[in-house]
Amino acid sequence: MTKAAEFTEIDDNDHQFQQLLEQVEISQQQRRVLQQQNYALQQSIALAEARYKEALQQAERDTIARQYMARLQLRLVRHSIAGIQNLAETVSKTEKSDYILLALSGLFDVDWYLQSYQDIKMVGVDPLLHYLQHGGKEGRQPSLYFDSNAYLQYYPDVAESGMNPLSHFLMIGLPQGRINQLKSDEQGFPWQ
Repeated sequence: MTKAAEFTEIDDNDHQFQQLLEQVEISQQQRRVLQQQNYALQQSIALAEARYKEALQQAERDTIARQYMARLQLRLVRHSIAGIQNLAETVSKTEKSDYILLALSGLFDVDWYLQSYQDIKMVGVDPLLHYLQHGGKEGRQPSLYFDSNAYLQYYPDVAESGMNPLSHFLMIGLPQGRINQLKSDEQGFPWQ
């Protein structure tokens, strides 16, 4: 082999080596890009998993809340049906419709009312009817979620009208945007 042929072979080998180095560099760049894409994909998956888990937890909370509300509404409907059947003939049609409204509103809690006002429990009168006819005007609270006293003080026209404060709030005050004196707790308002 001549010197020229040897130099040509060395040049060819050198050229092939340079091509291999370029291919290695391209492969390393592609690997870095793939690693970055893989990292971004893992982050997206982790974020999607976190959102999915949060959505499941929210759905579970919503389901629990809906079940609670369904049980509460069923209890209220049972109470209102029993109460309406037991209402005396002397009760006016307006009082009967107010009775139903309060029973279904979720803002009158029979158990809470009887526990808070032992005198009503001892007399044995229908607690909702008592609140409707007397308790609201006396400033008694129908539940933890409505303050009759505050509503009557904030709106003297309601006190002057003689209308039950909770009935007024539900039928007139709420549509008018009057400030409700609802009290909330960690669970939120009963209709949420």
